[in-house]
Amino acid sequence: MIKMRLHNKPFKLIENGQKIIEIRLNDKKRQLLQVGDVIEFLNRKTYKKINVKVIDLLCYNTFDELFKNYDAHDFGCANKNILFNNKYKYYTKEQEARYGVLGIKIEVI
Repeated sequence: MIKMRLHNKPFKLIENGQKIIEIRLNDKKRQLLQVGDVIEFLNRKTYKKINVKVIDLLCYNTFDELFKNYDAHDFGCANKNILFNNKYKYYTKEQEARYGVLGIKIEVI
């Protein structure tokens, strides 16, 4: 089982089924992920845990490429403008260029 932490808002969106793609850098830890793996998400605020199953891995060079290929609601957002405006909230352009990005398509189990 892979363990990852999430801030409260994205955790709740995943828990409620409103977010089905989690965004991460495609760093060494994420490169080990495989379809069928189980991820345990830990809420950083409440310490609650949920388990999800990886149903697809979406590898892209940039956040823009990833966002253009999927609906904003898949990321738990109302519209793509929010996605594009907040794309460097957690990661830098340098990190994006170094690792690429990964959309982890998930379902709560």
